[in-house]
Amino acid sequence: MTSDPTASLVLHVKALHAADENATQHSGLVGGSTAERRIMCPASYQSELLLPPELERESSTYADEGTALHNAIQYILDNDIKDIDSLIGMEFSGGESGAIYVIDDNLLDNALIPCLDFFDALSEELKEEGGLEFILEQRCRMPGIEGAFGTSDLIGCTQKRSVIIDWKFGVGKSVAASYIDDDGKERPNYQLMFYARAAAHMFPDMFGNGDPDWPVDLYIMQPRARGSDGMPTMFTVTIKQLEEFRMLLVARVVEAKDGVHPTRKRGDWCTFAKCKTVCPLHTAAARDLTKLNQLVESRKAGVLGGLDIDWAVAYGDMLTFADVVEALIGEIRAQAHTFMDAGNKIVDADGNELFKLVPKRPSNVYTDADGAIREAQKLAAVQKKALDVNLFYDKPELKSPAQFRSVIADVLMDGQTKKVREEKAKEWMKDFTANVSSGTTIAPIDDSRRAVFQTSEAMLALANKLGALSGQ
Repeated sequence: MTSDPTASLVLHVKALHAADENATQHSGLVGGSTAERRIMCPASYQSELLLPPELERESSTYADEGTALHNAIQYILDNDIKDIDSLIGMEFSGGESGAIYVIDDNLLDNALIPCLDFFDALSEELKEEGGLEFILEQRCRMPGIEGAFGTSDLIGCTQKRSVIIDWKFGVGKSVAASYIDDDGKERPNYQLMFYARAAAHMFPDMFGNGDPDWPVDLYIMQPRARGSDGMPTMFTVTIKQLEEFRMLLVARVVEAKDGVHPTRKRGDWCTFAKCKTVCPLHTAAARDLTKLNQLVESRKAGVLGGLDIDWAVAYGDMLTFADVVEALIGEIRAQAHTFMDAGNKIVDADGNELFKLVPKRPSNVYTDADGAIREAQKLAAVQKKALDVNLFYDKPELKSPAQFRSVIADVLMDGQTKKVREEKAKEWMKDFTANVSSGTTIAPIDDSRRAVFQTSEAMLALANKLGALSGQ
């Protein structure tokens, strides 16, 4: 791995940070993660302004884990760590939430090592161009749009090209460096374009000093994405194309901010958009619940009301309707949960409370997975039984507590019936597992489960208790 950027690059970074020291307020208008949404649907900005402020502070365990893994990658590359296994047990911050994540075998093998292997291979490949010099986690300003910033994971250059790398650690939908647009043409990922154009403004010496034909390779590495083969995706653009992107973004931002009727369009950029709940392109289908009934009614034939339905067309209409409504329902529930978790109540027009937060049903989780394996091995030794530790794994991950318990019951527990062996295994596993609720969920107000304190109420109760103890 290349260890450090050149001294000139470091000095350049410090100088630019000094020049931008007062420009610290990030605009909600546009950034790297919202660039595509603003370009494709400028109306999204005004829709987002209608949402409750609590949603701006929303985080998730997935986002927090991603932040921690980004911090781990930065630590490894900054310090040129060779012994990657030394990270096992190290703690990294999940960001403003305060969450701390411990690097284990799973995160190391499935998230960090694939990214590092890719980076090492790329560095080796680029040696023939003078080697890859790079800087990490740089906050870069987009020229021409006040308050528009983006943080690039890695900005690099050789004597012949620039490189932008974006690490993504999501395990769901894969994100690519390029997409096929409505015209059937391949276009770059606009988030990467934002990072690259902002970086070219901040570090022109790393981007060919403005040469319009200078190539910029855009990479996304998302090793844990669903269906991923663990390989990066890449798309190459030029400095000229980056500037064309900037001009397009500026125009869309003006439309988003000041347009009387800004363009509104539904697409993939809506996937993580909170404004779905107030967007007519999403809510119209949900409100018109007679649509499916009208679809069937329109296909009635004959005096007896028989149905003459082209099911190929009908199912197409139904699935399109379902896709929109399902995505909207998920977003509604997520936003309502965040709203309630901040201490707000959800009521009807007369002020009657309709819903409450209750604990999720507990699930059995490990409290000491390593201890369970060690004690299983000791038990097997006492019983003089052969025990293949691989039975406890669905490589590379440890099996769930229920699956682990099943192995114990089959291999190490005595009893004439399976039920007896399973009960013994269940009792044995109590030392290594616990039933834990993974959080809260929304339930109707008449649900039999007891409501939990909402966040603000809990903090107020704690403050009152501390005040009482201190005599204040």
